[in-house]
Amino acid sequence: MGRIKSLAEIKAEVRDHTGKKKIFRRARKEDVESVLANLTSKDPGLWAAEWSRVAQPYEDLGAGHEQAGQFNEARAAYLQAYTYYATGRYPVPHTPGKMRCLRKSLELYEKAGRYFEPALERVEIPFGDKIIPAYLRLRRWRQASHCHQLWRHRWFQSRGFRVRGSDASSAAHHLRH
Repeated sequence: MGRIKSLAEIKAEVRDHTGKKKIFRRARKEDVESVLANLTSKDPGLWAAEWSRVAQPYEDLGAGHEQAGQFNEARAAYLQAYTYYATGRYPVPHTPGKMRCLRKSLELYEKAGRYFEPALERVEIPFGDKIIPAYLRLRRWRQASHCHQLWRHRWFQSRGFRVRGSDASSAAHHLRH
């Protein structure tokens, strides 16, 4: 375990990583500076609150774009919100505020993932009495048949995975009609 960094060192590291490294690679300098200006201590609650403050407008923007049918813009805004919520839980989600940031980061990543190419699918892996969530992106073949999509979902389901999303029901619908 390394030595504990001062607030000034943490701010310098965040500035150095902004736009380049780790979760900060998507961060925008003006947003980062807004957060750093308000960080007056290493209080994890303040850290989570400040990153949430800059994430929320991007989340709202993404929802607006989504409602307007502007899906590429929605994806970009949701990814920006994800970036800041994920930064809010950084480096470890050990407080209620940081846990909220972790949950919001996963929620926003899933929202953005609907518009990835290929789209993000969430699968749930049973493990004892718990569920392990996982994300899956499978390359779509040029014209993947509905039969293939149904087979793929049934293959995962037969191995204990729960597949969420519209592909399985859509494929089954097309096979019946």
